[in-house]
Amino acid sequence: MTIDLTPIQALCHRHGLPWDDQRAQRLTLYIELLQKFSRTMNLIGPMSTQDIVRELILDSLIPATTPVAFEGAMIDVGTGAGLPGIPLKILFPDLALTLIEPRRKRVTFMGIAIKRLGLEQVEIFEERIEELALPPQDIAISKAFQPPPQWLATAQELVRKLGGHVLCMTREREVPAMNEVAPQLGLTLVHQTECQPATRDGVDDRVVVLWRAESAS
Repeated sequence: MTIDLTPIQALCHRHGLPWDDQRAQRLTLYIELLQKFSRTMNLIGPMSTQDIVRELILDSLIPATTPVAFEGAMIDVGTGAGLPGIPLKILFPDLALTLIEPRRKRVTFMGIAIKRLGLEQVEIFEERIEELALPPQDIAISKAFQPPPQWLATAQELVRKLGGHVLCMTREREVPAMNEVAPQLGLTLVHQTECQPATRDGVDDRVVVLWRAESAS
């Protein structure tokens, strides 16, 4: 079965993101693995192939349209089946990626997927972030790990205190609460971008918000 990656290719071309046959092949394989293992591991629930492309993969790549360089080290907390971390790693293969997920079945799946995809510089921890001591990261990202203000507090402890970046994938209505706590955490708002509607009914108010660490909290 051929998987139509046209929406992803269009996103990459529109924003000047890297795109080639190898990236397309890896994303196709990742989608196939999600479908295959979801039947036994309940990774993503029942979804059509194009729903996976639109609601999971395309959605995971929206952070790449923000003005942050996806290089150095990135941590994805509460990543589940590897979203958004693995799609971003496929797009930026030189990125050193750390995936944090406490649920064993999902960790097992990610281990299989990373090996099958031939991705290097990826670490997977079957732990809660509170239980880990990790070196400072260049980027911290999460899709639905904690309420946004709480995520900012968690993430600013994970990134370099000067110049590290925090990405939050959230609802637009959560942004004012984030704006209130960010200065106390030494975080400065850099960019906010709307996600393309990814729900099946086309109704969505999600945004990706980018913050930069300016100092220790």
